[in-house]
Amino acid sequence: MHTESDTIGWFLACAAVLAGGAWSCRSGSRPSSSPDDASGESAAALVDGTGLVWDRAGRPRLVVAYSPSPWLGGSVSRLRSGLVEAPWHDGSFGMTRFELEATDGSDRPAWRRDLEGRWTVLGYSPARHAYVLGGQFQKGACLPLDDLRYLEERTGALLPSRLNSRRWIAFAAVPSPTLRYVALIARVDGQPQFRLHVFDVDNDEIAEAGPAPAPPPTDFKCDPPRTHWWDLDVDGWVEMDAGIIVFSADERRLTASYGDDSCAARSAQRTIREWDLERDLRWQASANVAAAGPAPASANEGEAAP
Repeated sequence: MHTESDTIGWFLACAAVLAGGAWSCRSGSRPSSSPDDASGESAAALVDGTGLVWDRAGRPRLVVAYSPSPWLGGSVSRLRSGLVEAPWHDGSFGMTRFELEATDGSDRPAWRRDLEGRWTVLGYSPARHAYVLGGQFQKGACLPLDDLRYLEERTGALLPSRLNSRRWIAFAAVPSPTLRYVALIARVDGQPQFRLHVFDVDNDEIAEAGPAPAPPPTDFKCDPPRTHWWDLDVDGWVEMDAGIIVFSADERRLTASYGDDSCAARSAQRTIREWDLERDLRWQASANVAAAGPAPASANEGEAAP
């Protein structure tokens, strides 16, 4: 999802390239530090307001007014977030502010932290007692989802998913009703094409389901209407349109809808594929022992996972 501030930043960066500026369209590299320990100073510390500034290292920063999302409730907490600095092509990865508050009457202090990158809250996992965060970081000219982390609601600890030890990027994410699963349109471990994958939040595992449905229709460069695809026409995370990727209410099945879709519209004739998530998929976990791992079986509603 791109905001107006994102568009301004990426447009200005591309304009500088086209005008013969010093910036190049090199592949972006991920920060070596963890998001909650990002090095460098945010432009938010240097200016008050919204606009393009340069930090003390001479890097461009696009500071935006903080407009937090509605509160999302957990078991004993609530969370909200919003951008304070938009991503800047070949410059800043952006900055997202998170605010975590207790809702169970405890004396845990309110928690606020600015994390490097553009982060989205995919939802709350009751099994993990944690919020699932998706991070977007520049890859060349694209801004995909390529980082999954768990924010523990009692401690504020931020744990990486084991998926982060593998090479992956995603352009769409569709959570199941209680966030047991997340469907991802992704490339994993060097796959040549984007495929439909399912991420098991409870067990921190991923499985490939099958071919990816086409991206949502768009009016961008769609005259005349033509077939469009993830590898060619999508440059960042997008919201899937309703009814294309659907989890059953009991979260045991996943369906995906396919057709002769174009950039202008979905085809009226559809083919539906369905997967039994326990029977039809081969789940794979990474061997990264430092990551979050499966949720403890004893982590029941209202208790803190150890």
